[in-house]
Amino acid sequence: MRYSQECGTSWARMWGAAVGDRVEITTGGPNGSHHSAQVTTPKEADTYVHTLMSVIRPGTSLQACLRPAAGGGKECFRAHYTA
Repeated sequence: MRYSQECGTSWARMWGAAVGDRVEITTGGPNGSHHSAQVTTPKEADTYVHTLMSVIRPGTSLQACLRPAAGGGKECFRAHYTA
């Protein structure tokens, strides 16, 4: 999970992934959003793959999840943005 104070945005990224792995970010609040990105080629697996940016404000809750292509269930991380 990444954050840019300058942009007021957050996004999720992964690296060292495998083809088919997916990363997702969901933000709560009045401007809630959901974005995802998936590794589609071996070349992408060797770089950062990231979701689109989501605008966040103080009080926004965030959840980023990795959904591995190999199965085994998703792994999620939660955060709460405070100024």
